[in-house]
Amino acid sequence: MDSASQLFMYAVALGIAAFIPGPGMTALLFSTLSRGWRQSCLMLLGLITGDLIYLSLALFGLFQSSDFLQGIYFKGLMMLCCLYLFYLSWKYWHFNQNLLPADLPETAQQSKNSYIHGLWLTLCNPKTMSFYLALVPVSFGNQILTELTAKIYLITCAVLVLVGGFYIGCSFQFRQYMNNLFIQRLLLKSVALIMSGLALKMMFSEFS
Repeated sequence: MDSASQLFMYAVALGIAAFIPGPGMTALLFSTLSRGWRQSCLMLLGLITGDLIYLSLALFGLFQSSDFLQGIYFKGLMMLCCLYLFYLSWKYWHFNQNLLPADLPETAQQSKNSYIHGLWLTLCNPKTMSFYLALVPVSFGNQILTELTAKIYLITCAVLVLVGGFYIGCSFQFRQYMNNLFIQRLLLKSVALIMSGLALKMMFSEFS
């Protein structure tokens, strides 16, 4: 397979993985509903930064060895990520405030928190970790250290910006239906169940 085909398949795989609702994109949608598009853009920047960190680890071969991917350190890291997903599920399940509060002035601390929250969500997302550390080395082999590295970074950023922008745009369309508190609670509890299911699936896959 030539490099163009490899890059195209990588872009498609990344787009599908990013588009499937997960902790990051779900939080991005809720951030747009509750905080506005500026804070959501900062959260998206944090999400992308986390992806680039894992991508860098995969590109430069730091975690390519099967000993790491099958070892106790990787399993421990996956366990911490799953526990964080359970924590987020608990937070979403018990959230009882209005997702659409009155507009408040933005502060520098809020902007910082939005970025950090996005970064932390990505770093603690087992799906993201598995995608970059397991799939990327297999997809590109040794070529990734030479001619394709810059292109992979550019494609990753472009795909994540497109998917994140889609979620931000959709959240504005949903906003008119979110004034009903019952719909808000239903959506939050559904997301909590999805996150718990993802965590359970990852735990079962890694420890069964």
